[in-house]
Amino acid sequence: MKAIRIAHSERKDWRRELTKFLTAHRSAPHSSTGATPFFLMYGREMRTKLPDLCREQTVLDEATRDKDWANKVKGKAYADSKRRAQESSIEVGDQVLVRAPMLNKLSSNFESVRRTVIAKNGGELTIERDGASQRPHTSHCKPYQRSDVS
Repeated sequence: MKAIRIAHSERKDWRRELTKFLTAHRSAPHSSTGATPFFLMYGREMRTKLPDLCREQTVLDEATRDKDWANKVKGKAYADSKRRAQESSIEVGDQVLVRAPMLNKLSSNFESVRRTVIAKNGGELTIERDGASQRPHTSHCKPYQRSDVS
């Protein structure tokens, strides 16, 4: 859209300018993979009007995937640290409280009835609820902690 806006403001044909932009984008190496989108799609470099600048090494699919995966893992670790993400401590067989719908300002955040976790698949729990099963995400549940107040 930015290329189209610039073409419009310079009173140029936006279709021709968009084609130029896409050609430049498809022939530029991506920072995380080190390969051009055209190469990843077709297995060869795009022929452009610019002279070919030979690479020092050829891009292998496995090396590209490994580099891309490493960058994704690094990005996820950074995002998790910024969000202070933690693994859920809820396991199969635990008693949990499920988040209640907000009715008004004074309503409780969680239901008062305990539920039992039957299965866990990633972040999704399967809990027993009144003889039926329910599948909330772990972020909508909290472990039940008995309070022994005498």
